[in-house]
This record gives sequence, C-alpha cells and structure tokens, in this order.
Amino acid sequence: GDNRSALKHLLHIEQRGTKHAQARVVSLVHCAFFRAMLAVASFSKNPLSVVHLPLQVARRIFPAHRGLYEDYLSNFWCTTSVAVKWRQLFSTSALMPVCAGLTILFALPSMVQQIRAPSKEGLLMGMANSAFAFYMFSYQVHEKSIMLPLLPITMLAATAADSAIWGPVVASFSMYPLLVRDGVSMAYLATNVLYVLVMTAILPPKGIRAVTVQNYKAAMLAMAACGGAVCLHLLQLIVPPPQQYPWLYDRAFVTYAFWFIAASMVYLNMRQWQQGSKVKAS
Repeated sequence: GDNRSALKHLLHIEQRGTKHAQARVVSLVHCAFFRAMLAVASFSKNPLSVVHLPLQVARRIFPAHRGLYEDYLSNFWCTTSVAVKWRQLFSTSALMPVCAGLTILFALPSMVQQIRAPSKEGLLMGMANSAFAFYMFSYQVHEKSIMLPLLPITMLAATAADSAIWGPVVASFSMYPLLVRDGVSMAYLATNVLYVLVMTAILPPKGIRAVTVQNYKAAMLAMAACGGAVCLHLLQLIVPPPQQYPWLYDRAFVTYAFWFIAASMVYLNMRQWQQGSKVKAS
C-alpha cells in the first residue's frame, strides 16, 4: 500500500512537471510573438495596424483577392483564357476549389508512383512534376513560380542532362513579358546567350555521351523549343504588332512557352513511371 501511494505521488509530481514545462514553452512562444508584434508596432506610424498583421500575412500567402492570374502567364488558365474567359464566367469562390482539384489531380500520378516504387531519382522527378502541376493549374500563380520545378530538375542532371540544361532557358523565355515590363530585357538576352555558350562549351562530345531514346527525345524537344524561341524574338523585332492587338507578341510568348512546359511535364511523368518500373523489377 505504501509503495502504491508513493508511486502515485511520483506520477503526480511528474505530470505536474510536464505540464509546467509545456506551459513555459507556450509562454515563451507567446512572449516572442507579442514582442515581435510590439517591435513592428514601434516602427509603424499606426501602432494599431499590428492588430491586422496576421490577416495581412494570410492575405500575402493566400492572395485570393488578386484573381485567377496576373498579366501574362504560361499556365493553363492564362493560355486558354483566349477562348474561355474564366474570370468573367466564374466567381472566385467557384474557381478556387476547381484549381485545387486540378492541381491535386495532375500531381497525383507522381505521388502514386512514389508510393508504389519509391526511389531517390523518382522523388526528384515527383517534386518536379508536382511543381509543374502547381504552376499549371493552381490559383493566383506568379510568373516566377516556373522556377519551382527547376531545382529538382537541376538535381537530375546526372540522369536527365538535357532537361537540366535547357529547362532554365525555357523557364526564362516564359517570363519574358514580365522581364520586359520590369526593364531587364537586355539582361535577359545577355544572360541566356552567356548561359548557352557556357553549357555548349562544357558538354562532353556526342561520342562520349550515352545516346538513348530518352536522351534523343529530350535533346530534340530542347532544340525545337530554343529554335522556335529565337524565331519568335526575331519576328518581334522585325514585324510590329497590329495596332488593335498590341498584346499579340506577349500572348504568343506565353502560349508558345505553355506548350513546351506542358510537354516537359508529360515527359518527366513518363520518365518517372519508366524509372519506377525498373526499380520495382530490380
């Protein structure tokens, strides 16, 4: 009886100590949060604006008030808006769940493949494919979001060299209207020319590189994309757009980039499933 009472007493003390420790952690977090808010308020002209700070942060993370997309974007919604006026036909409350559903739907194959046959290479391809799905179908996507799939694609340089090399060129091309608006078109041109020169200089000869059907397809896709982009730039310099359609070239740039981004998404999904079948067989 004495042993049981002593044990109960020790458990009670331990529980109290755990609760006190948790309370101290919560108090420290609260203190840090309120100190940060007070610091913001001290530097603000209107100290009462700190009350709205959490709402401002949430609006910046989830900018639903800014609409389906902005300006010219090489994703599904902006490209197809020529034929279907999404923002005029549907409200924000109707479009947001559709965007979320399509994003999950197109990212789902990569998730399923990794569940069935997980691998390091498959994980990188899955990250790229899910980023492509977000860029293509999500709500309020910025032009610079095309850089999200570039990180895992760059890490695939050993097995998907052509995609890693030419992906940044296609991505920068898709942002060209934005770069022109920001006044950095010359920096865009110089950076891309320098990048292509460096990449072609460090590439190994064709006789050393492994020539496979997959590498050949990726190389042809990259060459076609870059060749068409050069032709479109030259056409813009030589032929002015019609007066009634001053946005014609901006629309042409994003539409052209959309098809190659979509092709890259399909290609990487196929590569991921092919790689997954090899892993499962081994």
